[in-house]
Amino acid sequence: MIKQTFAAIAMGATALTSTAAFAQDWREDVPVFRIGLLGGENEADRLREYSCQQDYLEERLGVPVELFPASDYAGVMQGLLAGQLEYASLGSSGSAAAYDVPLVSTRDHYSDTSLVSGETKYSYDTNGLVPGVDTGCVGDLTVFVHGWDKKSSDSDAEQAARDKIALARDELTAAGYAGQVVGYTWDNDVGGGIDYGWGEAQSAAQGNGPKLAQFAVDLKYNCPDANVRFVSHSLGAQVLLSSLRSLNGSWFTDNGHEVYSVHPLGAAQDNEAPTQEWMDTYDAISNVVTGAFNYHSHEDDVLQWIYNTFELDQALGETGYEDGNTPAPNYTEYDGTSQVGDDHGGYLTNLSDEIVYHMNNVGAYV
Repeated sequence: MIKQTFAAIAMGATALTSTAAFAQDWREDVPVFRIGLLGGENEADRLREYSCQQDYLEERLGVPVELFPASDYAGVMQGLLAGQLEYASLGSSGSAAAYDVPLVSTRDHYSDTSLVSGETKYSYDTNGLVPGVDTGCVGDLTVFVHGWDKKSSDSDAEQAARDKIALARDELTAAGYAGQVVGYTWDNDVGGGIDYGWGEAQSAAQGNGPKLAQFAVDLKYNCPDANVRFVSHSLGAQVLLSSLRSLNGSWFTDNGHEVYSVHPLGAAQDNEAPTQEWMDTYDAISNVVTGAFNYHSHEDDVLQWIYNTFELDQALGETGYEDGNTPAPNYTEYDGTSQVGDDHGGYLTNLSDEIVYHMNNVGAYV
């Protein structure tokens, strides 16, 4: 990737220098070629990694090349827009900064099940558009967390996630939701092997819970009066529930804050999770959330195949909570079988009216 990226710059430099007069013109306008760097490494590691390319480009361009490591996508984008950088290699993750839906991103924070150097249990990035963190407060904010993807390449998986987030924004807005939808995108395509990376993806999902929780803390710290809600699809439910467990007993609940509503769609999560069989999750739903709404379809064929095969159990998004168990007192089950059928990807398009109705009437259910 690095060699291909800098080869492209060098090819451009060759074209620019093919005519001496023209070459002199652009060098007068660009006396220093400034490059913004993204990456999970610390600043010293990034500068060292790119030092050879820096020397090569100075030779080819005939002007000094300066490297500027940035801590997040927003910093690089602001540098480009302000004319403070001539070039930045954004990659598939950085391209999210040009995306019009506010994004919280932990893309490339994990290598299989391990955090990469420079990232922490609570770190996250944004694309510079997220209310309460990058911009001013809003009255109502819904975070949508996408699910698993093992069908796409690395870059396509992120694009598919962004497409799903945009669909969530569009469907919820069309159904009457008047707040701000923010996407949460994570390493949903890690791992491989006989289970197609299912085990690693679950670990990454659960590891993202504290990161999503940290965003909720930052939002409520900056915007204490804002309603915050979580909507998830498929394996995103494990991110969502992990975040609630992280928030329970933290600064968030100690200061009287709540997640106003949560809405797992087709949850790839054990169907005992919201019940007293899983007391840590039961307590988290009870203590952190005002109203919880689960949407399931008994005919969801992806959950029947993937979850039942790999977990030898049934998913919350297929059956609802397990019969005979006691769910959290603020938990409501919605059977969407007649609307969703076997279409695991069809919850948003078929149930957005119900989701927004529940959002608008939380008090009637608790």
